[in-house]
Amino acid sequence: MIDSFVPDPQQGSERSAGSNMAASPRVPLRTRIIDWVQFVRTLAVNLIVIISIAAIVVLLTRELLREPVIIEEVSLPPSMVAQGFSGAVTAQRLWDAISDIQIKSTTHKTQTALLAANRQLDVAAPGTGISLQQLTQALRSMLNLPQTRIAGEVLCATPDCTFSELRLRLRVFKDGRMHVLRSDPVGARSLDGYFHLSAIRVLEVIDPYVLAAYLYYYEIRRDDAVEIAEDLLRRQHTQSAWAANLIGNRHLDEGRPAAALPHYELALDLAEEFGPDTFAVPHKNIGLALIELGDPAGAIARLSDAIEIDNANFETWRGLGQALLAKGEPRLAAERLRTAVELAPDDLLSWTALGDALSAAERYHEAFRKYHFAIDLNPIDTKPRLAWRKSLAEYIARGPDRCSRVGQPVAEYLRVAGSGVPQVFRAELLALRKACGLAVPFGLEDS
Repeated sequence: MIDSFVPDPQQGSERSAGSNMAASPRVPLRTRIIDWVQFVRTLAVNLIVIISIAAIVVLLTRELLREPVIIEEVSLPPSMVAQGFSGAVTAQRLWDAISDIQIKSTTHKTQTALLAANRQLDVAAPGTGISLQQLTQALRSMLNLPQTRIAGEVLCATPDCTFSELRLRLRVFKDGRMHVLRSDPVGARSLDGYFHLSAIRVLEVIDPYVLAAYLYYYEIRRDDAVEIAEDLLRRQHTQSAWAANLIGNRHLDEGRPAAALPHYELALDLAEEFGPDTFAVPHKNIGLALIELGDPAGAIARLSDAIEIDNANFETWRGLGQALLAKGEPRLAAERLRTAVELAPDDLLSWTALGDALSAAERYHEAFRKYHFAIDLNPIDTKPRLAWRKSLAEYIARGPDRCSRVGQPVAEYLRVAGSGVPQVFRAELLALRKACGLAVPFGLEDS
């Protein structure tokens, strides 16, 4: 007998009910929205925290890598404070005086960055009381990365504390040492003059080569500048390469190019040890010295080396153009000199050299315009006038048709030259006028 299986409706109903109970209940929409908002808020907070930490790390790294000289507020006597003076303004006056010397030094060396303490970027972590500068200083101490700082105070020589009796005492903290710089009382000096002298004392410690360059190029105190440079070499200072280059410049500027060459080569050798890593300046100067020595091919090679390192130095392009002209390649020289005037449109020597190259290429009218432009830049300088006169004399001497060509160029030259025409050249122009029977008087007197 075969038993047939008949499903129990009640049991099926129980299984169905158990299956429904096992399934997840449907979450209300309001609850899901709240959960999603909470997730987004948590994500946003976490992102803000991560970004904040990353920003602090970036700022800390940036502060550690920077090497500015920090000028702190200068302490003042109560009498000066009562008159409205402040330590921050006094520090700023010192900053201004140092910056003025840096600008006037005209050196290609990277300048020491200056920063007044009240202008430092500082961020405090909320709720901690810890600032970015505190963290930076702590890390500098741990990593042995001291920062150059200048602090000081104004002292009174007498109880009356008059202006002429004030004196500034500075302390420069550099490379783990403290240098105390004591100045004389102000006396009869102006305030600007007094801070200028103080800035010179500071630069002797923090950036001696810039001071040497300032004395050499701006104040024309070459002996004092070379003395500083020689001291840097004796001490094997980190600025020794620049010092050797400056001594070479002294020889080159005084007409001793052969004596300058060893100093420029020494500068390149010292740069390998002390920096800078890329030092184009001695290559340029060697090229200029070789031009003076009558070796344009050697000059072209060294000036080209300099351009490979630094192609933004107009003096290098000008020197290369002059070397090519000396080698007998005026058209190529003109191309290089055009680059020079593009980089330095107010450089009289580059415009004059471009005129020389165009004149040598027999493009006289273009050359005359360049000389004219150079004279407009500095009417006192005689170099473009002399070059224009030489070019004009060559132009006049070319070919039998000169009488039909020279009227306008000569008139233009005389208009610009004015009374600066030498008597010999004036006589030559008078003779030309008479020989050609020109109606244009050139502005010359027959007497």
